Amino acid sequence: MVVALLVAAASFLYSHHLLRVNPSAAYFSSFGRAWELALGALLAIGIRWVTRVPAAVRLAAGWIGLACIGAAAVAFSSHTPFPGKAALLPTLGAALVIASGVREHEERRHAGRLLGTLPLRYVGDRSYTFYLWHWPFLAIAVLYEGRKLPVAANVLLLAIAFGLSIVTYRYFENPIRRMKWKGSVGVLLWPVSVGVVLAVAFAGIGAIQSTAAAVPTPRAAIQPAILVGPSSPHGLPALPAVIASVRAALHGAPIPSRLVPAFIKLPTDWFPYPPRCVAQRGQTHSAICYLKARSAAPSSTPTPRHKTLVVLGDSHADMWDSSLFAMAAKDRWDVVSVSKLSCTPAVLYADAASPDGPGTLAECHAWYRWALRTIARLHPNTIFISFHYNGDRGNVAMKAENGISSLTDWAKTVARHVVLMADVPNLQSLPQPVDCLQESGATLRTCTGTWSGSSLDLSRTIEARARLQHVGVIDPLGWFCYRGLCPQAIGETIAFKDTDHVTQTYATALSPPFRAAFRAALHAG
Repeated sequence: MVVALLVAAASFLYSHHLLRVNPSAAYFSSFGRAWELALGALLAIGIRWVTRVPAAVRLAAGWIGLACIGAAAVAFSSHTPFPGKAALLPTLGAALVIASGVREHEERRHAGRLLGTLPLRYVGDRSYTFYLWHWPFLAIAVLYEGRKLPVAANVLLLAIAFGLSIVTYRYFENPIRRMKWKGSVGVLLWPVSVGVVLAVAFAGIGAIQSTAAAVPTPRAAIQPAILVGPSSPHGLPALPAVIASVRAALHGAPIPSRLVPAFIKLPTDWFPYPPRCVAQRGQTHSAICYLKARSAAPSSTPTPRHKTLVVLGDSHADMWDSSLFAMAAKDRWDVVSVSKLSCTPAVLYADAASPDGPGTLAECHAWYRWALRTIARLHPNTIFISFHYNGDRGNVAMKAENGISSLTDWAKTVARHVVLMADVPNLQSLPQPVDCLQESGATLRTCTGTWSGSSLDLSRTIEARARLQHVGVIDPLGWFCYRGLCPQAIGETIAFKDTDHVTQTYATALSPPFRAAFRAALHAG
């Protein structure tokens, strides 16, 4: 009992700590989740004391436990920091339910009577197999579609997963459970199974790496300046390569045979900014890292006689890091990124009734308070602001407009220059680039989206308000679109990592026009 208590306490404290510094690791860490298993061990060790608890107390414990599990199922969302303290609610609830049913022939009003009904027993028997099946169905579907799926689609996917759990429970799980082990067969089965899993995993990883290495690198990736050509921020309506790609799309030209980045590398084609220097999910602050022009590693101190450029935003700011770093190397800037995913400026004007939920709002508000205090202490020369607008009409658009305007207004009080990067086109009308560009019979026309209407109107409104505040503005529309048409591939380069994020390869290729536009915005602001 003492050992189980010590393991549970140490594991819980470690889980709480890890959740703040690395939420993904906290979810998957065996030691971080060991306290949940230790709770079951404590219940098993102390079962004889539990049986002596008065029946009325056990009766209440069962229903309270069911209420805890139900509350967690309803109240928890993808924004709930988990496991940590939040896991106490369903885990203690499960322990109470188990403890309430340790004696047979108990009161009819016992929670076990409900749980013992045939439908719930049927689902319960197959619940572990269902648990193993349901996640691949939901996760792969979301990644494939590139967006949150409607409830009806998720329910259908869960129904299919449950159907498979019925089959595997009947023909795979039960036969193994009821198998009669003879001699050393059982002892040998475990290492053989592990060996097979490792062999398949390493073979798969090796095949992926070989495929990636075999993809030829076209000249466009080596000479990004040639790809985009010279441009002035106030000159041509679009870059020459964009105009050429749109015209090719209008003629139904085929997808270029050699595209960069390779499709296999597309999901990870992102500037490798150190994770500790960006606020992750569940975090309200991060390390302050000076990314220096001639140093591969970030530093906690600025470079003497270098100007400090602070990047304030979300993932739509992070995607410009390669262009910013290329510019910093030429113009003696130290770049500091102060960013957090999914905390768009609209949350500054949101309330508890927001679809994002009060937990996310509280986390984002706390991060904004930290970010603005921290940036003010850095005394930057320039603040570069870039966010996803997260909506193009109605209340959300108004909140985005007001949020960005308040940030640019504040930034003018702490920095000499403020540069606002307008949002990039959102091509949600198209499939994901990795799907569209590889689809059988695809052409540049089928993989070209449009950006106009309310989305473009919101962008223009935000830009106009920024200019009235004497804030420099970079409008990237001409780097992606021409006459309202926006190809997923520009020349031989894939421009979009997904429906609204720029690939690192294309952002690097845009370094020359980006630097020209940035310098012009400095003078304008």
